[in-house]
Amino acid sequence: MIGFCPSCQKETVLTRVRRVEEFDIKGEHIAIDVDYFQCLECGEGFDNTDPAYEPLAAAHREYRQRKGMLQPEEIRAFRKTYDLSQRELSEVIGFGGATLSRYENGSLQDESHDKLLRLIMLPANLLKIVEEDSQALDTEKRQQLVNRLRDEIARTEFIRLINRNGQYGEPNLFNGMQQIDFHRLANTVKTLCYQSNVYKTRLGKLLFYADFRHFKEFGSGITGLCYLNLPQGPVPDQIELILTRLLEIDPTLDQGEDPSLDTGGEYLHSTVEPDRGGLSFSELHTLIQVDAFFKPYTSSRIKYFSLEEDGCRQTKNGGLISYEFAHRLRI
Repeated sequence: MIGFCPSCQKETVLTRVRRVEEFDIKGEHIAIDVDYFQCLECGEGFDNTDPAYEPLAAAHREYRQRKGMLQPEEIRAFRKTYDLSQRELSEVIGFGGATLSRYENGSLQDESHDKLLRLIMLPANLLKIVEEDSQALDTEKRQQLVNRLRDEIARTEFIRLINRNGQYGEPNLFNGMQQIDFHRLANTVKTLCYQSNVYKTRLGKLLFYADFRHFKEFGSGITGLCYLNLPQGPVPDQIELILTRLLEIDPTLDQGEDPSLDTGGEYLHSTVEPDRGGLSFSELHTLIQVDAFFKPYTSSRIKYFSLEEDGCRQTKNGGLISYEFAHRLRI
């Protein structure tokens, strides 16, 4: 390569040479591959002066990894997750003005600061601090953060409650590669129940077909629901607990019972349009397609139709139906 040699004071042919350099980071010996250049004309070697090339930063990264400490991008991502500026987060946790900025830009953090940051990253801890310190944030920002953290904590606790089969956690093939989100689920249910009484048994089948149809075409479900294979066809796992939660968080979603049926028939109904911005175009289109397809079907007919799906036929009774069967869905 052609470059400027500081010894020759001119442009010459340079070669890149790599050597191992050892750094002592707080008593920890860390070997890092370091690049430097050698001039083929005068034979002199010199360091890589590219400002983006920082062997010490690489040594700090290795040190953090060995000690299980947070990396700069993890700190930055946490702050941005909650829409906090460096100044705001610094005031919440009591850091000096420039401290957080240095850590996010690669300076090695104190171990005590690292432990504090890890504790703050737990939503319950962050909520406690924000609620107790009314001066750290302005009133509007503080309330927004409190509401978000409470919602996040409630969601985590509820997922722990419904996660009997262990699949309501990270995205996987039993929840359609989606984590359950109750506001999105509420909009999905309201889309199906808008100005219409939809019995719970029918609703469960419509949700199943909407989720599996969307997975079939786009590689992900809509709601994050898992589905059990039962004698009455696919049923959302923990559906009663989930619907109870939906009715709590969305007062525009109503539950009623039809007294004309001998055994009673619980239904859901909404007179308020769902938030169309809460679902993507493909999700809304899928819901409309599924609802239209089954419009002429009675609940009993949908049940027998669903029992013919490969997902039901090839899943043991009481087992979770994998979304892999979506590719053989009959609609």
